Amino acid sequence: MRSLAGSGPGILGGAVTIRPLGFRRARSNFHDMIFLKGKFPPWIPVILWMTFIFWGSSDAMSAHHTSRFLIPLIKWLFPGVSPHLLGVIQHLIRKWWHVTEYAILGTLVWNALARPFVVKPAGWPWKTAGLTILICALYAASDEFHQSFVPSREASVVDVMIDICGSSTGLAAVWVFGLWRRARRWRRGCGMPVASDQGCVGGGQ
Repeated sequence: MRSLAGSGPGILGGAVTIRPLGFRRARSNFHDMIFLKGKFPPWIPVILWMTFIFWGSSDAMSAHHTSRFLIPLIKWLFPGVSPHLLGVIQHLIRKWWHVTEYAILGTLVWNALARPFVVKPAGWPWKTAGLTILICALYAASDEFHQSFVPSREASVVDVMIDICGSSTGLAAVWVFGLWRRARRWRRGCGMPVASDQGCVGGGQ
């Protein structure tokens, strides 16, 4: 059995797309798996990622150990780089990783606190966003406290600020993605092609 995945040619001449129902179910199941819906506990990925960050704050991922593969890689990408610039690039890469890992953490915490993974019509839930950043900030502070006991690492308030910026970046990505999904659903509800920029005829503007 087949079904229509869009409206037929109407006032705006929307294209008709016919897809098997099985394809739609498979896509829905894949979406639920990616965004951790269903019966899978949403806090499990958060705990696993926090554990990974905790491991990364150990001696295993100190500047001394990461330089063993970062420095050869930088020299390969930029032959003839000066020792000073080499150190600056390595430092920036490590700070960039701070932003990345906490952007991922912010996304996972958001997914656990505010489901489904979409900006609701009522607007952006600021309280949930604030709680997400607070959780990430507290974990970042505890992570730096953990590093103060590792001989090859050191605690830094600056790193906590960078981590908070990373979690905020993750939330910004969630917000943009949610707006995109909301606009996409609205256009489909109007019976319009997703790529169209025209308004909905006879629908809510």
